[in-house]
Amino acid sequence: MTTRAGTSDHSFMTLHVPRLPLDPLIAEAKRRARQRRLMLAGLGVVLAAGSVVGGTLTSRDSERPRPAMLAAPGCRRSQLHLSWRSAGVAGGSAFEAFTFRNTSGSACSLHGWPSFRFVLRDGRTVVPRPHDLIATAYRVSQPPPIPRVVLQPGGAALLNVFEADGTGYEHSCQLTRTVLVAPPGAQAPLSVSAGLFYCGPHDMWVLPVGRRPEGGG
Repeated sequence: MTTRAGTSDHSFMTLHVPRLPLDPLIAEAKRRARQRRLMLAGLGVVLAAGSVVGGTLTSRDSERPRPAMLAAPGCRRSQLHLSWRSAGVAGGSAFEAFTFRNTSGSACSLHGWPSFRFVLRDGRTVVPRPHDLIATAYRVSQPPPIPRVVLQPGGAALLNVFEADGTGYEHSCQLTRTVLVAPPGAQAPLSVSAGLFYCGPHDMWVLPVGRRPEGGG
C-alpha cells in the first residue's frame, strides 16, 4: 500500500481487520465430507455382515440369496404369444406390426432382431434375408443402442417390419399365408397367420424388437 506522501505503509493491511468466521461454503463442504465418511463406514459394516458371491448378496440373517442385480433371461418360445396387424401401405412399402406378449409367470427379455420364414399362399416355404435396421433415422457417427426389452408377465413388445409391396417391380410379388418368427436368440419360431408381400428375399427391412420408427406412434 502506498500513502499520499509516496511512502510504503504495509501495516495498513493488518489494521482493523476483524477475524472472520469460517466461510459458510467451506463449513458446508466439511459437513458433507463428514457425512460421506459416516455413510461409507456404515456401508463397510453392511458388507462385513454379508458377502457377495457370484453376483448374489447373502446375509447371515438369511440363507436365501438375493440377486444384487436383477437381469431377466432371454425369452423362450414357450413364454411368448405372437400377433400381427397391418399398419398400412405407402410409397411402395407395406408396414407391419408384430407383437410379442409374455404369457408366462416370469419376466424375460428380448434384445435384437428375430429371424423369419414365410409360407406363401401357393404352399411354398421361403426364408427371407431382411436388412436389419438399427433405426429409421440416425446419425452414422452416433447410432442408437439396441433396445433390451424386459417383458414382465403379461407385458408386450412391438416388432416393426417393412417390405416392398411390388410397386414398380417388373415381376409379380407373392403374399404370405403364414409367418414364422423366431425371437432373438431362439431357434424355434412362433407362428401367426399374416398377409405380407414377398417380392424377393432382400426386399424387407426390420427394426430391433422394441424400437418404433421415427415419427411413428
